[in-house]
Amino acid sequence: MHNQGCSRRYYAAPAARLPPTVRGISIMRKETRHLRIFLIGALLRTWAFYFPIGILQLDWFGRIGLALFIVGGPTPSFMGLIVGFTTYIA
Repeated sequence: MHNQGCSRRYYAAPAARLPPTVRGISIMRKETRHLRIFLIGALLRTWAFYFPIGILQLDWFGRIGLALFIVGGPTPSFMGLIVGFTTYIA
């Protein structure tokens, strides 16, 4: 009599559960791709607007410094809205 509790056979997952591949390279799901775009885009855009303020030692309440601060601040929120709409609506 075979004891099934002691030895387990490992089997490959059904093909429907595996991500689609092209030449052995897995294709990223749309949600994952858009999440990466959001994280990298928000980080780069925020740094693009805040970095000049620090490097050029601009006044936060001056014209240029305040404009960069206002535009760079809500970047993650705007990026989140854009990526969310393109992921689930388009």
